[in-house]
Amino acid sequence: MENKTRKYFKYAVGEIILVVIGILIAIQLNDWNNYRQEKKVAKSYISALISDIKKDTTELNDFIRQAKEGTLELDNLLKTFSQHKVNTDSIKSIMKNDFNLFYFPLKDFNSQTISTLITTGDIKILPRHIQSALLKLKNTQKTSLDFIGKGIDFYNPILTEYSNKYPFYNPNNIKSQLAEQIWNNTDERDFLRTVYAVLSKKRTMYNTFLNNGNPTLDDSIKLLNLLSEEYPNIQ
Repeated sequence: MENKTRKYFKYAVGEIILVVIGILIAIQLNDWNNYRQEKKVAKSYISALISDIKKDTTELNDFIRQAKEGTLELDNLLKTFSQHKVNTDSIKSIMKNDFNLFYFPLKDFNSQTISTLITTGDIKILPRHIQSALLKLKNTQKTSLDFIGKGIDFYNPILTEYSNKYPFYNPNNIKSQLAEQIWNNTDERDFLRTVYAVLSKKRTMYNTFLNNGNPTLDDSIKLLNLLSEEYPNIQ
């Protein structure tokens, strides 16, 4: 009787061990499947991120280049206008025929993938250093857009004032006859004041563009490099 009890006990213990081993194997397989699924999801996110950031860097490079060119143009104009030999008629001619009032605005960033990662919580499946770089870029993008918007708001009122007072001139347009009359009858003091305000405020706007566009470009390139190093097979 005692031997039978021992046999049953050993058998029961063996069954329990087998069940435990089975559970552990199932858990391990489940963890492995979850890991594979996360890797698949991460790969999809990384591919989208790389595509988004490449678009942003292209647009930022264009944006910064035009801001630099605009700043150089304004510096040259201000330098020219400060010379004593330049009279009001010369300034009128330049402002009427050559000066470009407008600017190249920065479009919104391609941040849908970053936003999705954050809002869904899927950002946790990425390596920690990638997470930190993503959050930093997201914050830099928001700050840049805020300040660039303020720069535009600073310039637009004087742009509107100038445009209302001194219409765009196109010698091939019939309306230019009316525009010519307006230009010929401008109040010299008010014209010079408005021109100086347009040039100085536009330059301030461009400084805002550069001061915020460059850090965003730097963070975008850094993140792109991190992604390329961590996921070399994903383009």
